[in-house]
Amino acid sequence: TVGIAMVFPAIWLGLQFGRRGVAITVVTVLASFVPPFLSRDPAANEIARMSQALLLSTLTSLLVAVTADLWHTKVVEAADAQRMLERAVADSAEQRRFNEAILNSVDVGLLTLDANGAVHSMNPRHQRFMELAYPDGSDGSTDQKGYTYAADGFTELAREELPTWRAMHGETLRDYLIWVGED
Repeated sequence: TVGIAMVFPAIWLGLQFGRRGVAITVVTVLASFVPPFLSRDPAANEIARMSQALLLSTLTSLLVAVTADLWHTKVVEAADAQRMLERAVADSAEQRRFNEAILNSVDVGLLTLDANGAVHSMNPRHQRFMELAYPDGSDGSTDQKGYTYAADGFTELAREELPTWRAMHGETLRDYLIWVGED
């Protein structure tokens, strides 16, 4: 019973003081059993009980200390990972704001298309082009016909001549001039 009762303080010492708590547990158990043995000759079963109490208390304290140490290490790692994730999110948001500032300030129409050719996003300059080319509204596809004309300003562009259609089909456009709008 005494050996089992020593487990609870051993758990507390291992949890509070870690590996030092294990050493304190060993010293405490030895200090509680050794003095009575010095005053008389102990029986074999008393020595066995003391050894069991020492072993049980020490192993319990050691197990708790190691578990607590591992737990603390994982908590620190999780906190570090959380800080890194927060920094990455902040950097990503800053990069996005930077990219949007550039896209919104250039005097060229820019847009992004998804894999199916649908318009995903566009800058304000391109939005003005779209409003002129499609005054009734754009359906967001690269196939929609609108008020789009060749460089002469009069020849209506075929679907295959639209810059978005050509880009979706892998063409690189350089110095490709078109006119947009009813007028």
